Amino acid sequence: MKAGFFASSDVPATYADTHLAESELGFRHDVSFDDGLREFVEWMKHSR
Repeated sequence: MKAGFFASSDVPATYADTHLAESELGFRHDVSFDDGLREFVEWMKHSR
């Protein structure tokens, strides 16, 4: 069920600290915030 645009079970805000993944696994993000936001907005437009 949805409560407005997002599902009622959605977490309103999340923050990721990837330092441990970087130091232990060599993970480094390769998508900038701006590009990720743009992709997310496009995905949301087509997911409605």
